[in-house]
Amino acid sequence: MIERETAVRAVEEQLERDCQQRRAVSVDAMRMTVARVEEYELVWIVSWQSEEFPRTLT
Repeated sequence: MIERETAVRAVEEQLERDCQQRRAVSVDAMRMTVARVEEYELVWIVSWQSEEFPRTLT
């Protein structure tokens, strides 16, 4: 299994690519960020959400 940091980095890089693609067609594209990382026997489950969501909880 790959290291936790490698899994998170791969997801962050994909989220950045997705954001750039959305911004190419819409100025209002939300930026996403890693929210949680869970280890299972053979994989990492990396969850994400908008960067703005945690700010709405305070």
